[in-house]
Formats: sequence, C-alpha cells, structure tokens
Amino acid sequence: MKTKTTIVLTLLLGLNTTINAQENIDKKAGTIKIKDSKAIMAGSDRKEKDVFTISLEDVQIYTGHTCGCDTAGFLITKEVLSKLFPNEIPNRRTVNVAISEYNMDLIDAITFITGTRLNRGEYSNSKSDFVVDKSIAGNEGTTTIIFERKDNGKKIKATIDRMKLLTKDEMYASSVIKNKILKGEATNAEKAQFAKVTQDIVRKEILNLPEGAITYEALN
Repeated sequence: MKTKTTIVLTLLLGLNTTINAQENIDKKAGTIKIKDSKAIMAGSDRKEKDVFTISLEDVQIYTGHTCGCDTAGFLITKEVLSKLFPNEIPNRRTVNVAISEYNMDLIDAITFITGTRLNRGEYSNSKSDFVVDKSIAGNEGTTTIIFERKDNGKKIKATIDRMKLLTKDEMYASSVIKNKILKGEATNAEKAQFAKVTQDIVRKEILNLPEGAITYEALN
C-alpha cells in the first residue's frame, strides 16, 4: 500500500515530467530577435546592447499562461517579421498592426514582441499603431491580422482558420467548457479536460500545424 508521501512524490514527479516536456516543446518554437533603440539611449550595459532575443516562454511570462492564442501570436509574429524584414533584425515600434477581432492573448503576444500598442494614439494625439478593424475580417471562424512596415508600407496578412486548426472536441472545449470555467460552473473533470486540450493545441501549433490553419499573404 502506498503511503501519502509516496503518492505525493509520484504526483510531483509526474508534474515535473509534464513541465519539462512542455518546456522542450516551447523551445522548438524558436526565438525572435528584435532591436530596441531605447536600450542604448538609456545606457544599457547588456552584452547585446539593443538586441533582444524573445522566446515563447518570455511571451508566456508576459501573458501569464500558455495557450493556443498566445502561441499563435508568437509564431505568426516570428514568421511575418522574417518576411517584412528579410536578412535584418527589425526594430520595435516599426510596424502597424490591424486585427479583425479583439483577442486579448493574440494582441498581448504581438504587442509584447513588436512594441505596438492598442491605445497609444489616444494619449499622443496620433494614430494608434495597433487597431481592431472589423472591416478586414474574412470567413466565419477566421481571424485576420495585417502587419505593415511603417517605412515602406509593405504589408503581410496572416489568417488563422480555427476550422482547420481545431478538432470538434477542441472547439467544444475552447468555447463551451471555457465559458463554464469563467462562470465558475465547470466541474473538476471539465477543468482538467480544458487544460489538456489547451496544451494539445499548443503542441499542435508548434510541432504539427495542420495545412491551411495559418496562412500568409503579401498584400503589395
């Protein structure tokens, strides 16, 4: 018969294995290098001065959790910046971004990396460099994000198609069960199911993204 101490240790070992496995998957998402001129202005004594290497784990610290949306935000920003700034390290605050619907986790990931802000213009009497623009929405079940270089106007559109990204069970958990959790009505089993599905989506996005789930298009 197992003692309470044995059971606790077993659970902790299992948890550590899960955490280590997730950390290894996060590393496969790669990193994003971006410059910030304010670092040198402020007298930074960092080794790389104005260059920052951002990982998915950094984004997760900022958002406070790991989910499909902040992961998608990281992966999309990484891909789009490589297209907008080929063979160079981009600077922060040098892109405008428009998204077709308000999604906090997508927005948090993108703004953290790029330095864009939803409400910047409201306080500086200028145009905000990140806007929610329903006019760019595509088909039902999709989210459109358009990135634009401020200096030359080059644009890349990224489209997330949830119908191609998520299975029926994942869609159910991401909507119905999530709402029950937010309302305090979910059972412990439903909470565990939602957590598992969420991490399954993260792994899928990083390791085995379904064809057509996230697509990119140059607009000019």
